[in-house]
Amino acid sequence: VFAIADAVLASPSDKPVVILLYAGEDHSRSVADFWRKRGFASSGLPGKGQIGKNDWEDEDPRGLDFPAYLRDVRNLFPVPK
Repeated sequence: VFAIADAVLASPSDKPVVILLYAGEDHSRSVADFWRKRGFASSGLPGKGQIGKNDWEDEDPRGLDFPAYLRDVRNLFPVPK
């Protein structure tokens, strides 16, 4: 969270900020809740900006197939509909 906060504080205040976090469900949910309470939103992003599964079976592969809009983060602005 602190590294993300440093990056956000270093960004221009008049520009949108994208936060990409690869973490487990508990960590990613906690970080997302933290930032939402501070005014960040996932507006316009499918799945409230989260990808992956919330419930895993032991034998399930853990690899993610990123949606096209995350394969090149320059495509995030404007936010995809």
